[in-house]
Amino acid sequence: MTRAANGVPVAAGQTIQAARRLDRAIDFELPDQDGRPWRLSTALAAGPVAVVFYRGDWCPYCNGQLLSYARGWGRFEDAGLQLVAIAVDSIDQNRAMVDKLILPFPVLSDPETRVISDWAVLNEEEGRIARPAMFLIREDLSIMLAHVGEDFDDRPDDDALFEALS
Repeated sequence: MTRAANGVPVAAGQTIQAARRLDRAIDFELPDQDGRPWRLSTALAAGPVAVVFYRGDWCPYCNGQLLSYARGWGRFEDAGLQLVAIAVDSIDQNRAMVDKLILPFPVLSDPETRVISDWAVLNEEEGRIARPAMFLIREDLSIMLAHVGEDFDDRPDDDALFEALS
């Protein structure tokens, strides 16, 4: 697997420049689909977390990605890997998405794009939404895998995610 200068593995199809955007994860707190606060550092106390940024509930590629994770949820559980998804969508939109796709993981609301901007995945050109991105985070906030999509269908495959865990 290719690595950026900062040592972060670069997923297939991703430019090394994209991996340089963030050297360490930035702790954050956002509301989940039920309006409850969800904090990265609290979740990391239980093990690694895959942080997935997606464009919005209107994006079929995003829906497919999240549904794929839900269908393969046993693999996440077996690996001890938590997952959280983040978009600009409202809490109510996220609740509807979780219910529609039967997602077993939290979906967080960032309508002001605070976290999306902090993590350098804001897509200004397409209306202040998140670029499709994934960061696999260790308990110490170091990044095991970074992938920031260059367009709407540029996403890492599940194998790259689980390969980075080993």
